[in-house]
Amino acid sequence: MKRYLIILALLIMALTACQKDDVEPIGLGNYDINMCDGSTTLRNGKTYHFYDSGGPEYYYSDDEDYYYTFWAPQGKRVKMQFESFSTEANFDKLYINGTEYSGYNNPGTIYSTYSTWDSLGSFISIRFHSDGSITHPGWSAIVTAVN
Repeated sequence: MKRYLIILALLIMALTACQKDDVEPIGLGNYDINMCDGSTTLRNGKTYHFYDSGGPEYYYSDDEDYYYTFWAPQGKRVKMQFESFSTEANFDKLYINGTEYSGYNNPGTIYSTYSTWDSLGSFISIRFHSDGSITHPGWSAIVTAVN
């Protein structure tokens, strides 16, 4: 029950902030998303580049606390593959579906799970929190919808 309340709170926060379902394609149909409060429903056959708030060129900022959710299309799962990862160890933390990552602890490749009994569908929920000093390059990940 507690898990569902946490998920519900994350969803409400994500849906009331910066929606990203209208992200525009970059180049050949790819989408760039910088960390903020929001959510995206993935489109079949599209590639999403997911970065910390500083994007691919800048560091994230101090005192951040953002929530983001990637939703898979019906019958698909979310695949998130980290290309790089660097945050201030033990102080600036990325949580993916509740699992904590910091420092150079690259999350690697993460898949959402799909449960036929779960009406919410398949998603990956992300939270990023940074403290008030010392920032790092952050992360770069590729996000797609897969079978």
